[in-house]
Amino acid sequence: MTFPWMQITDAMLEHAGFLPGNQVLFSIDYRHGHITITPDYDYRIAGRYMSAPETEAMLQRRSKRN
Repeated sequence: MTFPWMQITDAMLEHAGFLPGNQVLFSIDYRHGHITITPDYDYRIAGRYMSAPETEAMLQRRSKRN
């Protein structure tokens, strides 16, 4: 039996306020057992920078959630 890790991870990130398609940065502090997740402010999708229309659409979606 396989466990749908990606679906669960996507749902958890969306619940935390990250939109689908947004890249995030993971930072792990092994000493204290902390994981920090922050947005990738370089606005990249699959390793490439977003175009101006993609960036604008993402920012509009984000502003509607806040």
